[in-house]
Amino acid sequence: MLRPRRSGAVMVNKELDILILEKELMEHYRDVFYAEMSPEQLRNSSTSPFYHDCHDSPLSPAFFTHGTEDCFLDGTVMMSAKWQMGGGKAVVKIFPGAVHEYTLFPRDKYPEAKEGLEANCAFVRERTE
Repeated sequence: MLRPRRSGAVMVNKELDILILEKELMEHYRDVFYAEMSPEQLRNSSTSPFYHDCHDSPLSPAFFTHGTEDCFLDGTVMMSAKWQMGGGKAVVKIFPGAVHEYTLFPRDKYPEAKEGLEANCAFVRERTE
């Protein structure tokens, strides 16, 4: 498994030449992009789907996948629970060592990318065949 190396504000995986987000940088982007919004406004469903009331919406089955090294892991786990609370079926697959956007990495060099894509395809196939 290839491990990212920290380099300033982002993580750089030198073997794959890929930039990987880290939490502090994402918080900075949020603060700049939403500078005019109050904390209450940030919790509006038009800003984040996490705050949408799922109880009034028909929810299709959802596949949530994430890596343990991604700063958004908690959000994915919470969103999948919220999805189920709204009556939707949710499948969650967490890949140890995988980083942000790991399924976009070369599958021959990053086995988690291959596993994640295969799991995603299997989820779709099970519901369409």
